[in-house]
Amino acid sequence: LTGLLLVDAIARGEVALDTPVAQLVPFGVRFPDADGVFPTLGDLATHRAGLAPMPDNLDPAQLDPYAHYSELDLFQYLERAQLYALPGTQYAYSNLGFGILGYVLARQIGTTYEQAVKTRVLAPLGLAETLIQIPAELASRVLPGTTAGGQEAPAWNFDVLAGAGA
Repeated sequence: LTGLLLVDAIARGEVALDTPVAQLVPFGVRFPDADGVFPTLGDLATHRAGLAPMPDNLDPAQLDPYAHYSELDLFQYLERAQLYALPGTQYAYSNLGFGILGYVLARQIGTTYEQAVKTRVLAPLGLAETLIQIPAELASRVLPGTTAGGQEAPAWNFDVLAGAGA
C-alpha cells in the first residue's frame, strides 16, 4: 500500500523518486546522511537507504511493538541515527524505511497515512473493506494472527510507522 501511495504521489507531481527524504521531514528534524548523501524516496522504496531494519528505541519483543511508537520517538531516533551504507548502494530490508516512507508521503499529501491510503489507493480500486483501523462492528470478521509457536496473537496497531505494515 505504501508503494502504491508513492506511485500515486509521483503521478500527481507531488514528489519524485529522487526527492531527498530530508526535505520532507518537519523543519528542524535531522535526517541521517552518509558523506553528505541523503536517502531519497526511491532509496526508501527499494530498501537501499542505508537505514537499520528497525529503530533501536522500538522494542520488537512487545506483542504490539509499533502501537506506541510515536512521532517524538522517531524524531529522537533520527537525531542520533547513522546510515550503515551510502544511500542507493546496498539492499537491506528496513521496516523503518517503509514506515518513514509512509510518514513523509502522508505529510506531503497533507493528511494521515490511513486517510491517504483510503482516498488514493483503496477507494479507486473499490476496496471498501480493506481497512487500517477495524471498526468494532467488523471485528468479528477479522481472523487472528498467530505467534511463531502457534498461539493466537493480537493484531498490531501502528502510529508514526504505519507505512511499514498497517
